[in-house]
Amino acid sequence: MKVITPKREAGTVQVTVVNNDLGVSNEMPYTFTASAPTITTVSPNKGRKQGVEIKDIYGSEFYRSVINGYTNNVDDSIVELTDIETIVRFGSIDNKNIAREQPNSGLIFNQRTTVELEGGLRVSYDGDANTITMSVEENGKVYTRVFNNYDDSDAYFPMEMLTSDSIYYTPNGYTEGDGTTYTNKIFEYVRMYIEDKRLMVERGYAPKVEYDNVNHLVVTTPSYYTIDPVTLAITNPDGGVATTTFEYTNPDSNPKIYSIGAKIISPDQSYWMVEGAVNGSIEIEILGLDFRENLQVRVGEKK
Repeated sequence: MKVITPKREAGTVQVTVVNNDLGVSNEMPYTFTASAPTITTVSPNKGRKQGVEIKDIYGSEFYRSVINGYTNNVDDSIVELTDIETIVRFGSIDNKNIAREQPNSGLIFNQRTTVELEGGLRVSYDGDANTITMSVEENGKVYTRVFNNYDDSDAYFPMEMLTSDSIYYTPNGYTEGDGTTYTNKIFEYVRMYIEDKRLMVERGYAPKVEYDNVNHLVVTTPSYYTIDPVTLAITNPDGGVATTTFEYTNPDSNPKIYSIGAKIISPDQSYWMVEGAVNGSIEIEILGLDFRENLQVRVGEKK
């Protein structure tokens, strides 16, 4: 006979066959294998807690994933999230390790449960109505949204779609928008799924991940509720995971680059020329705002 294996973590399990008359076979081992991705560099490995910063992640064995969720300010349908080509998560705020009999474990009783997590996040599940109500308390307000037609599948929920008095959610300290219009910056995805009669809730998923190749990802950081070193994890579709450390900060500065040039004078000294070379060792000029003393300049994965 042929069977389709269930999803599980890498490792060895015992396989048995149970007949319809409850006859049970002997056990035989079966090994689940997974890829072994690695992270060598995050450039840079620090960022503001408000998120929405571009980071280059270098390593090996990065694979594409397909995930589904809510997006584009539409709260009644789950669709493929094409902006996330690989799963990248910052931090480990979730309820996975809470005992099922404890509060916030997500244990479903009479088709309902509520989970509260760090950073003011609150999620309520209604299996009869097929809804998820997600809220977060921040900026002295409670932002809320009801997501409809949730089918108990593995889905991602965007923070920016939450509203308070018609104002969309923005992270505390975010200065590049006031929430009066929806921008699709997302800020953070929250993953939810049903497992063992529990609603599992996981914060910290990147709002945008561009897959360049097996060695390089371009990631937009999610917001985080405080300043802290956190675990950064990349998860492949087969369950292979690579981890490293990322530090959230709350900087005073907001540097911007407007132009980059390696300027040399033309042979007749009448104009400037800009050129570059793969071998490096060329002086370049960077123009912008709010550069501070003792700064670092990164070119790709190198300083």
